[in-house]
Amino acid sequence: SDIFSLGASFYMMLSGEGVYDFAGKEPLEAVLAGRTVPLAKRAPDLPTGLCAAIDKAVSVDPAARYPDAAAFRSALIDALK
Repeated sequence: SDIFSLGASFYMMLSGEGVYDFAGKEPLEAVLAGRTVPLAKRAPDLPTGLCAAIDKAVSVDPAARYPDAAAFRSALIDALK
């Protein structure tokens, strides 16, 4: 959950919006359904690699996220090279 929270914070700072798509849904329903919006859709001017790194951090499936903050940090640095 820490990786998700960190990724969600970056997502919000870079897009000005939250991770979940609440269109036509109650907030809890959207969260439970895992209806996320790719960062590139909300912030198309950002580098593709940066969006991919943050999207991985906020993956609905915890097993698909980075194993720790160091791995997330490395991905962010690589994305900004």
